[in-house]
Amino acid sequence: MQFNSPSSGLSVAADSSHHSLEAPRWDEQRRTLFVAGHKIKQFKQPAQSQELILIAFQEDGWPVRIDDPLPPLAGKDQHAIKWRLRSTVENLNRAQHGPIRVRFLLDGTGQGVCWSIVGD
Repeated sequence: MQFNSPSSGLSVAADSSHHSLEAPRWDEQRRTLFVAGHKIKQFKQPAQSQELILIAFQEDGWPVRIDDPLPPLAGKDQHAIKWRLRSTVENLNRAQHGPIRVRFLLDGTGQGVCWSIVGD
């Protein structure tokens, strides 16, 4: 089952019976991503690019989409910049645990990131 985040980022419709799940929560101090009270991903090693995306979502209240928050790559072409964002999003989707997970997606322009909640 898949759940789309609302533009407000405050709650997520879980299914047709209108249960609701809270938006994800990034705990920067613990370097842990939670959804619906479940720890779904914890970073044990620094992952600067992934953490920057999670910080941006958390600071903005988990909107459906954010602009690419990664710092510019001096002297790199658009292909390299898009590849870095794509790679970061793929890594965010790895090693998530639990029945409910956050699926991160590129926005189709190579300049933004979206999210949705997925479950088994």
